This record gives sequence, structure tokens and C-alpha cells, in this order.
Amino acid sequence: ESRWLGDVDKRQYVDYVHRVTTLPHELNDLVAANDGILLRSLFNATRKSITAMISHHYACTPGIVQVVHTWGQQLGRHYHIHNVMTAGGLSHDRTAWLPIDQDELETRTVELAARFKKCFLKHLRFLLGQGRLQLPRSLPDQASVEKMLATLEKKTWVADIGATPAKYRNSRDRQR
Repeated sequence: ESRWLGDVDKRQYVDYVHRVTTLPHELNDLVAANDGILLRSLFNATRKSITAMISHHYACTPGIVQVVHTWGQQLGRHYHIHNVMTAGGLSHDRTAWLPIDQDELETRTVELAARFKKCFLKHLRFLLGQGRLQLPRSLPDQASVEKMLATLEKKTWVADIGATPAKYRNSRDRQR
């Protein structure tokens, strides 16, 4: 028996938060033409935006599991990441577990979307400037890329935050 398995029943049950960050559809063709590098950018922008926000407001680092979805319910391209995040995290000095106010966190969707947008677009501009992306037919030249980027800067991006349902918070019932 491993040491970890011996300690399993001593571990805390932790509430969770479900988050979704979505790329605007204007990026679909560019992502399809550069799926490896831009999906990594999507993962990184999602992680960086939430950890920075949580660190700023709650002074902790949460645990996060991310899953990318590339299609929507209608089977069209729809690039987004589902995240399951602990509703708490380790303090910056790693000595304590700090809870996150889930109800208050749910009110921060606009802030999270803005952080996500800024982070993703910054890296996208870097990659474009380095010439590391293939342009799809829908973006044949630099002028079309700049027009798309201007549209994306003005657009409100989507980031949803869903807390653990209240009836299951601080409960072992959901673990069975």
C-alpha cells in the first residue's frame, strides 16, 4: 500500500467551480489552420487569467483541470475550455488552505472574460509578429488580420463561472 493510498480517507472533500472560456468565432479559421499552437495558447490564457484573478482577490492558488472542446452542440467549430477548479487554494506561502467565496466569484465573469481576452490577444499578436502562424484563406493578408484583431478588441468575450450547487457545498454526499 502506498503512503498516498493510506492517507486517502484523511483528505478533505473540496467544493469546486466550473468555468468555461470561449474564443470568439472570428478566430475559428485561424485556430483551425494553427490548431496545435493556438489551442496551447487557449489553455495557457485560460489558466493564466483565472490564476491571476484568484491570486489577486483571494491570495491563493487553486487546483485546475482543463478540457478543450473544439465543437459545439450543432457540430460546428466552437473552441472553448471547460475547467474544474477547486473552490479554494493554497496560500502563497503554501502553509494554509484558503477558501474562495463561490457566490462572490460567480459575479466576476466580466473580469475573467477581460483578463482572458487580454492574455489570449497578447500572445496571438506575439505569434503573428513572429510569423509563426499560417493564415487561412479567410485572412489572406495583413490588412484582413488587423481588421479581425480590431473587431476582437471591441468585442466582449465569454467566460462563465458556475459554483458548486448550494445544496452540495461542504457535503460528502456528492462524492458517492
